[in-house]
Amino acid sequence: MIVKCEKCNKDIDINNWSFKTYKKHYCKICRPIKLIHNLICKNCGKDFSGRNGQLFCQVKCCQHYFKKINKKSIKINNIKYREDNKEKISVYRKEYSKNNKKKISVYKKEYLSKNREKICNYRYFKKYGITIIKYKEMLKNQDNKCAICSREIFLAGGTELKSKVGYVDHDHKTGKVRKLLCSFCNTGLGLFQDNINFLENAKQYLINSNK
Repeated sequence: MIVKCEKCNKDIDINNWSFKTYKKHYCKICRPIKLIHNLICKNCGKDFSGRNGQLFCQVKCCQHYFKKINKKSIKINNIKYREDNKEKISVYRKEYSKNNKKKISVYKKEYLSKNREKICNYRYFKKYGITIIKYKEMLKNQDNKCAICSREIFLAGGTELKSKVGYVDHDHKTGKVRKLLCSFCNTGLGLFQDNINFLENAKQYLINSNK
């Protein structure tokens, strides 16, 4: 038997499927929904109103919860996909970067300005094994001054020029972190390859040349 939907006037085969309420027929789209109040979202824990058996307040929460409980399997699948489609991904990235240069540059600038400390923390931990908190402690202990020339230095990732930033000096052989230096002293030690003999020879050279 074919009847009309009370709202949209679409034909409904009531033998196949229909939704009846108060002797009226509705299609799947127009059927009235009885909302249940004070449901708790399984992901964010917020109260919401929804259908009976509804677990999430919105689609984003459902997606986030799925990702959270399937972290390992998603990671494995992503790694596998990248390995199987290396050429495809590289071609896509090249095309995207070529066609969206302005968009990428704007995004990079915005991200850098908003996450300077986060980026510094990642770099320092990866390269030197120290956090941004340890870096700040070192800077405070040195009274914001270079350990060699006593030139004033500032926190990395700020608005100061690169020449005024405190650079982490470390032993290139052992990786041991020493102290913070200005850009000139840090570059100088690097060019002298941390060699004491070279530095002594340079000192003697300057003394002799000033006679």
